Amino acid sequence: MPRKKGKSISFDAMVKFFMHTYDIPTKRDVDKIMARLERIEALVASVPAARVPAATRRPPVKVLPEEPEKSRVPGPKTLRPAWEAAVRMGVEMTLAPLV
Repeated sequence: MPRKKGKSISFDAMVKFFMHTYDIPTKRDVDKIMARLERIEALVASVPAARVPAATRRPPVKVLPEEPEKSRVPGPKTLRPAWEAAVRMGVEMTLAPLV
């Protein structure tokens, strides 16, 4: 004897189930959050800015970029002045690998 199917699940119930399971906000939830944000923005705009005495102000801290570590093997920028000086003096130089 074939089994009788139960009630089919409605599309609305399925959507509601997924929204509840995966914490998907509804339009009403978003509207509530927007209203709260607008109230907070109005409150912040209505409060006068606090003045900080000049004696307690600190200049902004400058963050310098980190310098890359210098390699021990001289590169082309390091060798160029020595190479040019040697050419001026007439000394022949070769670029042999440094060991």
